Amino acid sequence: TDYDRDDNGLIEITNLAQLDAIRHDLDGDGVSAHTAGYAEAFPDAAAGMGCFRRQCKGYELVANLDLDTNGNGRIDEGDAYWDDGDGWYPIGEVSSPFNAVLDGNGHTIANLYIFWDRGNIGLFAALGEDAEVRNLNLTGADISGGAEKVGTLAGFSRGRIANIRVSGEVTGAAEVGGLAGRSSGTISSSSSSTTTTGTGNSVGGLVGSNEGAITDSYATGNVSGEGNHVGGLVGIIGDDSGGSIRGSYATGNVTGTGENVGGLVGIIGDDNGGSISGSYATGNVTGTGENVGGLVGQGRNITNSHATGSVTGESGYVGGLTGRGGNITTSYTTGNVTGTSFVGGLAGSGSNITASYATGNITGTSSVGGLVGQGGGISNAYTTGNVTGTNSVGGLVGYANFGTITHSYAVGNVTSERTPVGGLVGFCHYSGPRYPCSTARSFWDTQTTGQSQVYSTRYYGAGKTTRELQRPTGPTGIYVGWDPEYWDFGTSRQYPALKYDGMDVGAQRR
Repeated sequence: TDYDRDDNGLIEITNLAQLDAIRHDLDGDGVSAHTAGYAEAFPDAAAGMGCFRRQCKGYELVANLDLDTNGNGRIDEGDAYWDDGDGWYPIGEVSSPFNAVLDGNGHTIANLYIFWDRGNIGLFAALGEDAEVRNLNLTGADISGGAEKVGTLAGFSRGRIANIRVSGEVTGAAEVGGLAGRSSGTISSSSSSTTTTGTGNSVGGLVGSNEGAITDSYATGNVSGEGNHVGGLVGIIGDDSGGSIRGSYATGNVTGTGENVGGLVGIIGDDNGGSISGSYATGNVTGTGENVGGLVGQGRNITNSHATGSVTGESGYVGGLTGRGGNITTSYTTGNVTGTSFVGGLAGSGSNITASYATGNITGTSSVGGLVGQGGGISNAYTTGNVTGTNSVGGLVGYANFGTITHSYAVGNVTSERTPVGGLVGFCHYSGPRYPCSTARSFWDTQTTGQSQVYSTRYYGAGKTTRELQRPTGPTGIYVGWDPEYWDFGTSRQYPALKYDGMDVGAQRR
């Protein structure tokens, strides 16, 4: 038997016995210390054939594999890898991970079943830094782990994952993901269509805990968690080291009972340099703890991203994009947002926001804003949704307490049971030059907001009629100083729209 018949450095896997045998040769060089296990999977193997001088570097599937070996449509005691109900035994360990290539060649492993009361659960328990798994489909998986690091492909990955598709159900405790429980390597062009459930912290539709780079990947299944950090794609971008998400999305609904629940990511860890760019979420998000967001429950460094689902939070800090965060640029939301205190169309509490907008209706009690519930440091932004609250309610910001609001406007109806309330800013808390609160060249529509009273143009903006806001068709009149690189001023019957960095003006005006 030639291990590598096409001499491409990858040993051919034709059946489940051979897939199971790779646990005896984790570096994929064709040499195993467990000679009996290898001999059973590869009978009559001749030394050196196809792997001369150990030149093989891994494995490749040359056929589809199905763990429903008796073909009765379910995984049960009649199947070869039932193992008294435990199912498939994950390949490798954290201390001795799989460190080779597995190329699926577009083939499928169907009906992977694992029911273990332990962690590091998946087709692989762990992938090492030299591992690369690519071009593989896992369909109809049923994965359950009783501890942390549970996923369909891997419990823990330090390697490279590319072009992987998984579907099924995944359940575990902490660090639970549709594809991988935890990843500090790279994931690209991969997807998960699993229903993902966790009882502990860090649960995500693709990855539970991510400290590496995720690019061009997505998750479509619903995600629910009982602990902190639950996200449609990733539960947490790790606390200890930076992680990133680029060009990726999630479409499933997300539900969490702890803190930090987001349509894409539960939380970006504090001060770790984590970031999200060119990504979005469309599912509805519901959370009972603090920090609930349409894209991120809590986190900073969000660029060119958006969320369109509705967001509902039972505690404080609820936002259409992020419950609590900042450093947000060229981003937007369209969903309705409902919460209690610190509720905003873009952020429940946020600062350093540029070239962003929100169009959904916002409902809360205190510190409620069309863009931000509490915060400041806002430039080139606008809101169009209706805003309803009890006190400190504003068309753009409910409670402004940090930084200047410049070149921004609000046009949605603003309703409050009592003051303070404002068409642009509900309440401006000025605490000295170090923590200023002021507005510059920012406006609200006195007709559409229902707010005509002007307290102070320095702190609360300036009220203008609809005609005054729509009439300029360039950076003239009231819009002197507004940068045309950011704004499209439209016709004399349109409000300005954002065009910065390729933002879609037509979509904003539909």
